[in-house]
Amino acid sequence: MAIDDKKEQLSGSKTSISRETETPKEKAPAPEPKKEIDTSAWGGNKYLKRESLGGWARSDEAWRKTNLPESERVEISNELFGKSGDYLDKKKGEKTLKGLEKERAYANTDLDRKRIDKEIKVAKSILGK
Repeated sequence: MAIDDKKEQLSGSKTSISRETETPKEKAPAPEPKKEIDTSAWGGNKYLKRESLGGWARSDEAWRKTNLPESERVEISNELFGKSGDYLDKKKGEKTLKGLEKERAYANTDLDRKRIDKEIKVAKSILGK
């Protein structure tokens, strides 16, 4: 038995483990999933009226996200979504943002890039990104 005891001491584990001495580990309760808050202009709805988009562009929240003056935000939002119908869906906004990012990649001058960057900033704030 002396050799077995020495082996246990060196390896740090027992060769035979009895189930009676082990206590079963209790599972911790699963954390509740966090509800995502929709910070976009849509506010969780499928569609958005064009008039409410202009009101959202005038809001304080839009200023905090973009740091652009109100007149510029309203002008850019009308330029991006003004030709749409009475209702806007989120897919239309995402498509517009993707088109702006593609347009920025092919912009020739720094002035064009800056203008497009402002438009992208407003579009992202409208989409809540």
